[in-house]
Amino acid sequence: MLTVTKRFNFCYGHQLKDYNGLCKNIHGHNSVLEVEIKESANRQPDFPNMIIDFSFLKKIVKKEIIDILDHQFLNEVLKTDYPTAEFITKWIVEKLKEIFKGDLVRVRLTETDDSWAEWTNDEIL
Repeated sequence: MLTVTKRFNFCYGHQLKDYNGLCKNIHGHNSVLEVEIKESANRQPDFPNMIIDFSFLKKIVKKEIIDILDHQFLNEVLKTDYPTAEFITKWIVEKLKEIFKGDLVRVRLTETDDSWAEWTNDEIL
């Protein structure tokens, strides 16, 4: 399987209410989002030998994800008291699956340099 991955950076604030630890306080993250797409017989490439034009992938993820989450307080935007990395990742996946269907391979949300949540399309592997 051949895939391409695009990396995005965005910042957000959140709070894990009722959590017994530092994350119960309002705090922020400089996150890295990686979106991986596989080649598909069902989608015409933008150019020969290209899975997807990186600029097109950037345009979609920016509009559907980054513009909504960047520099926001995610408790309010995502309407939850528990916007964990896992919750945010699932939210991102649901938005992108509507667009890329089964061609979405992987979504990784890095919250800190050594901590991330990752979704992988089980149907592909």
